[in-house]
Order: sequence, then C-alpha cells, then structure tokens
Amino acid sequence: MTVAPGETRRRADVVVIVGELPRIHHGLVGELAGTVPDLSTVNQRAFFVVGPNGMSVPPLNGGREATRLSCGQASLAATLAALRTQHKGRRTSQPVSNFNDFAKALAAAHFPVFLFSGHAAEGLALEMLQGLIADLNRNSRASGLHLPANENGWGSTLASAWMTGFPLRTGFARGFPEFDPWRCDVARMIAAGEADLHLRISATTAQPKEKKRRMALIALTKTQEPVAGAAVTIAIGEAGVDHDAVVYSSRTGSLRSIDAQAASQLPSAATIIRLIATHAFAEPLPC
Repeated sequence: MTVAPGETRRRADVVVIVGELPRIHHGLVGELAGTVPDLSTVNQRAFFVVGPNGMSVPPLNGGREATRLSCGQASLAATLAALRTQHKGRRTSQPVSNFNDFAKALAAAHFPVFLFSGHAAEGLALEMLQGLIADLNRNSRASGLHLPANENGWGSTLASAWMTGFPLRTGFARGFPEFDPWRCDVARMIAAGEADLHLRISATTAQPKEKKRRMALIALTKTQEPVAGAAVTIAIGEAGVDHDAVVYSSRTGSLRSIDAQAASQLPSAATIIRLIATHAFAEPLPC
C-alpha cells in the first residue's frame, strides 16, 4: 500500500493531501499539478486535501485549488474517521464536505495516492489513513506516499530499522535491541534524571537545554568553539558538505550518494564514534 515518489509522478491520477505537508515537499505537489500521469483519462490529476478548514495547502500550478474534505474544525483524525465511515456507506454525526466529488473521483481513478507526513499527523490519524487505504484496496487500488519532515531523521530511522529490526528509540541495555518509544525517549530520560551521560551528535551547533548537574555532555558538532556546558566538544564535518555521504532522498524515496560540496579535513561523525568505540570496547564494532 506504499508507493515510490517516481511511481506517483508517473501514474497517480487522483492525489489526496492528508494534513499539512512540510514545506520541503511543496515543490513535489506543484510538480504533480503541472504534469499529466500516464493513467489519466482527462489529461490532469484530481487533487483533494483532507483537514480542518483553514489548514494551509501547498499551492498548485496554474491557479488550481484542491477540493477540501473536512468536517469543519474537526481534527485530522476525526475527519479521516468520518471519511472512512462514509466510504463504507455508514452515517456519521457530521458528514465530510465534498464527499460525493471524492467518491466519484475514486470510482473513476486508476491510481489514487495519499500524500502524508508524520509532521502534522498523530498516531491515530495515521492509523485511520492506513485503514482507509486498506479499505480501498479491497475492491480497487490505492497507495500512500510518506513525505518525511526531515530527510536526515528519516534516513536514521531506516538505518536503525535495517540494523536492529526496529526504528529509533531502541535500547541495548540487555545486550539485544529492545524497542520502547517511552522508556528510550532521550528527552524524557534527561528530564527525569535517568541519564548520567549525554552524547549529542548534530551537524548544527545548538545550545543544549539546562542539563542535570550529574549528567555530562559530549557534543559532536560542526563548530570552531567549544559548546557551552559540554564536558567535551569534538568538531565533525557535515555529511555531503565536508565529506562524501549516503543520505535519504525524498525525491527518489531511497538512499543516494552525494559528493562533498566543500571537502574539508573535518572527520565524519561515524569516524569519531568508531574511534571512541575502539577505546571503550575490547571487541571491534561489527560495521
């Protein structure tokens, strides 16, 4: 039920924008509005947007506007629930606006795609969206395209998934990976005083929040000055700028290699972490 961005550009004849999309993806929406899919019978894509009235919508080319699907000021999760309910032919306390237009477009569609991001959709909304797509696939075909708010963050999630089988917020305290999004929430652990050492890795220098007295901070960041409040500051390069890198690309929906834009002598974060591990552990890291 998921689809790649390239397949969306080529085939999607009905595009449904679910919730607010990060600004970095507005160009993709404009590109979809300005091109014709090979499965379309009317030489243009139909656009719908799911969300409360007043929600910002990416601009479409040619002055077009997406048809709004909303239940007034109801939340995104509630609107998706009502949309799913009406699609099944059941009554709702508040009907979704323009539902008949949406139903007609789906009935004629060959390749509908729902664009969404965890940036503005909480867990219940995403669950309702997945349920709606699953319902549509019982009799026809529909897909979802995830558009992450941060490409580096999503790339880290994918790397964690293929190495451990779980996304981030996975712990190794018992010698094997355990996924617990509450217990392994770094911000919560720091606030609760559970941690005595914080290793912060970021290409951008940001002043840390007020730290606990007994917690030491080691900062790996691109900087020429020590980070305030850090016990140790190690300068690192930025991936794709100071050194070659492999990064996640939302445009292709996969990883891609990029050359350094301004190669420098600054080491990568991976190099520093490996050096630390070499001195901290008797056995070398597996990869």
